[in-house]
Amino acid sequence: MQEVGFNLTSALMVQQEDAGSMAGSMNEAEALLARSEKFINLASTCVKQEVYDLACFNAQQGAQLLLKALTLKKLGYIPRTHSIRELIGTLAKQLNAQELGEYVKTHRLELMALEDAYISSRYFVKEFTRDDAEECIRIVREVTELVQRTIRDP
Repeated sequence: MQEVGFNLTSALMVQQEDAGSMAGSMNEAEALLARSEKFINLASTCVKQEVYDLACFNAQQGAQLLLKALTLKKLGYIPRTHSIRELIGTLAKQLNAQELGEYVKTHRLELMALEDAYISSRYFVKEFTRDDAEECIRIVREVTELVQRTIRDP
């Protein structure tokens, strides 16, 4: 499996806007991005250590925090949801980003599987395989790349 070495903090930098409360939001968003990066990298470490349930959990957490950080930066708030589909959908709608909306439609089952892995790894006794963990990380990598493309576009 290819190493997942993300540097989301530098990849997702946006222009600093007004000082004051916006600066506080930006600092919080940067902290969420840094934490997201740690979760995603930890997911890869868990795969190497054959701890597949935590690999899935950490991958989902990384994607969730990435999307919440972006929502905070772009929209000024953090949605109260753990759903990757809802978070992407919120960004798609509020930013009028068709590519994001289309991604949710065409990858609905994959995103649902990632969300299910998060819930199952946290609350239930379920065995996860290496393939499961690698698939979760692949989905998160894909979401990350999509978000990076969307941010760069005017």
